[in-house]
Amino acid sequence: KQGCMISIFSIPILAATFYEITFTSLILNLIILPLTTVILYIGFITLVLTCLHPLLGQIPGFILDHILWGQEFICKIFDGLWLRSYICGVIPSWKIVIYFLFLALFFLSPKKLRLKQSWKGIVFLFLNILVLLMPWHRLWKVYQPPEITMLDVGHGEAVLLQSPSGHSYLIDGGSLSKQDIGKYTLVPALKYYGIRSLDMIFITHVDKDHISGILWLLEMQKTS
Repeated sequence: KQGCMISIFSIPILAATFYEITFTSLILNLIILPLTTVILYIGFITLVLTCLHPLLGQIPGFILDHILWGQEFICKIFDGLWLRSYICGVIPSWKIVIYFLFLALFFLSPKKLRLKQSWKGIVFLFLNILVLLMPWHRLWKVYQPPEITMLDVGHGEAVLLQSPSGHSYLIDGGSLSKQDIGKYTLVPALKYYGIRSLDMIFITHVDKDHISGILWLLEMQKTS
């Protein structure tokens, strides 16, 4: 239940920071967090035994190494799931305020004690407050005026176009003065606007200050 509550309280903060809601975090917290205490105890035992003699710390160290390997393996599996996360885009501040007000009312209500003992109550709360953070205007394809965004890439060019029909286009995407703009500029900008994929990329010419970020995006597409 602690893992579930951590997810409930951290979802709006993480979504507002990274413009993405991770659905698998709830399950991962239930798996990873209970092992944290075990890891701390085994790590302390390993440290003490190693100080006495290096050979004594090998057995608990071997167990600790495999627990950490198992956690990493599980995280990689969840990271590769198709529905592991949803790009929600920027979330208005008023939604986050309502989110936490809803939580406050829930935990201060007389029904708190009855619902707290039930997984159904926690899951019901989780699903309902998650709905508040979803960008329903994008899912319903409500008309939006076209947008042209000039991304700050320093010495270079990157222009993001969004059409009323919901299509997104990128014109160039490179820089000479900034490193890794694909990772630190292009991807965050796409997530900010709730864009999960680009319909088309236009390249005016192949100089580095116009394509360096696009090349990074293509490499990531190959490895994903």
